[in-house]
Amino acid sequence: PALYNSLGIYLPLITTNCAVLGVTLVNIERGYTLLESVWFAFCAAMGFTLAIVLFAGVRERLETADIPKPLRGFPIALITAGVSSAAGFVLTGCINTTSVWVLYLTYGVLAGLGIGIAYNVIISSVSAWFPDKKGICSGCLMMGFGASTLVLGNLASRLFDIASVGWRITYIGIGICLGLSLIGS
Repeated sequence: PALYNSLGIYLPLITTNCAVLGVTLVNIERGYTLLESVWFAFCAAMGFTLAIVLFAGVRERLETADIPKPLRGFPIALITAGVSSAAGFVLTGCINTTSVWVLYLTYGVLAGLGIGIAYNVIISSVSAWFPDKKGICSGCLMMGFGASTLVLGNLASRLFDIASVGWRITYIGIGICLGLSLIGS
């Protein structure tokens, strides 16, 4: 990694500074008071910390678990991503509550965690396959992720409008397809 070689230990600091700048821009854009800005920054920091702790715990468990040799590394990470994202989408389609916190947990945490794991595994594995073309590979993969949201978003919107399908069956179907494709790969 040329970027890491040139920036070294400063790369995580730069990333953190980008997050801080993002929080600052949101505070200014929304016109928050000082107290609201402090609260928003604290919540953003806690969310970031929670994500880091969760990912570190998952990674440590995957490395220390007694996993058969063919499933170690990327395969078990994709299986974990598939199970997590499928559970998130399916549970989102099955919820019968008006509580937004349940939606945050099922769609935001479970599905988001699974998709985040899958994205990172796919980016790092393809970059390892083509070490001399990492930029092109990452760009093509990001284009694919963007195009998939364009296609899937339009498809889901059309399925939401069909009375016999609706949003619940659409979410359950997306969860099953996403889970099977990640676990199968």
